[in-house]
Amino acid sequence: MDLHEHVGDAGRGERVLLVDDEEAFRETMARALARRGLVVRCAESGEQCLEAIETIELNVVVLDLEMPGMGGMAALAEIVRRRPALPVIVLTGYGTMARGVQAMKAHAADFLTKPVMADDLLAVIHAVLHGPEARSA
Repeated sequence: MDLHEHVGDAGRGERVLLVDDEEAFRETMARALARRGLVVRCAESGEQCLEAIETIELNVVVLDLEMPGMGGMAALAEIVRRRPALPVIVLTGYGTMARGVQAMKAHAADFLTKPVMADDLLAVIHAVLHGPEARSA
């Protein structure tokens, strides 16, 4: 598994695993989050995600729902089973209220639809890790 790390100039912040099969989105978002002080590792599939949660230290997973092979809902269920304290923020380009409710019932910490701006995702990451008051910080 080749998970390269994106680290910005701001140092070593929260450790994020960004899981998305769309390479352009994954790399662009990883660089944007790294510039905002996060340490971002990337995975392109649910299978890579599950390997990563077992082998690297993480604070949060950002997980796309719609991926070939093991989809995001199956990966979410496995993350919850293997690492129940690890928060997962779910992303999808196919966002509907029903998908959001389904993900939240499966213990996702939050749900966002794509396209998503890096600052919006960063605010949700901070809120999930540090409480709702961190969203506006």
